[in-house]
Amino acid sequence: MLIYFIHHLARSIQIDTIMSTVEREARWVIDNLYPNRSGYLEPEARCPDPPASALVLPASRSGYIQAVQLEPLMRATADHDLVVRLARQVGDHVVEETPLAWAWRRVPDQSPVDLQLLQAALDDAVILGFERTKIQDVPFGLRCLVDIGNKALSPAVNDPYTAIQAVQHLSVLVCLLAGRRLGDRLYHDEQGTLRVAVPLPLFADYLRLGTAQIRRSGAKEPAVARSLIQLFKDVGSSAVSEDRRRACARHIWLVLEDAKRETAQPADLETVQADGAAALAALGADRPQPADG
Repeated sequence: MLIYFIHHLARSIQIDTIMSTVEREARWVIDNLYPNRSGYLEPEARCPDPPASALVLPASRSGYIQAVQLEPLMRATADHDLVVRLARQVGDHVVEETPLAWAWRRVPDQSPVDLQLLQAALDDAVILGFERTKIQDVPFGLRCLVDIGNKALSPAVNDPYTAIQAVQHLSVLVCLLAGRRLGDRLYHDEQGTLRVAVPLPLFADYLRLGTAQIRRSGAKEPAVARSLIQLFKDVGSSAVSEDRRRACARHIWLVLEDAKRETAQPADLETVQADGAAALAALGADRPQPADG
């Protein structure tokens, strides 16, 4: 048992095991948060803009939004005919007394909103902590893999292979997101009336989060650039909409521009450009696309 424990401990702290664990946990969050797969052509849901008369509900303390429990807000909004829209996303850091949500009456000429009642419901619903967790936080899983890739590319470590592995794990997650119906989460009562709106990242946000920093950090390493191009090609082929494929093409052009500027040897640059051209052709984008970061 002691030998088994030592072996298990040694494996659990290997970077390959850590990245596999992060990927597995992030996949679980994606499956729970975005259960609907491809085939949805209607526009993704978006949170309504709060009216000018909306009441601002501040954060009662500082911390990271770890999760949102709907029951307290659903009860409070249904009982008093209100709508509540969160101002921040899960994973965001909020500062005490800054806006955390807005609340308003569905019918403007109704009585004023009870701030004390709603503040208590909001405090019960929004879980704040000193660190981020993976409970409902898809970006956090991507962030963990990106951090591994960035550290591997730092001059002190100089480990492009680990960075490429991080990109490959990110490919799995972003491909999964590319085939899901995303959008904000709008929660209705039994009568179909909107009560609670929770903002979530756009696909472009996930794509940028999962690749932009590694692209900038690894611009001098052709192997990293090629792994990113493969990521965008795979994600584009998994995408359920043309705008997502265009987003992948835009990021391929960013990789090519960075590689052109940073790659020392023309022969190395040729391989990157060849991969980029093939990926763009596969996505049906043979001309530069406007960059979105």
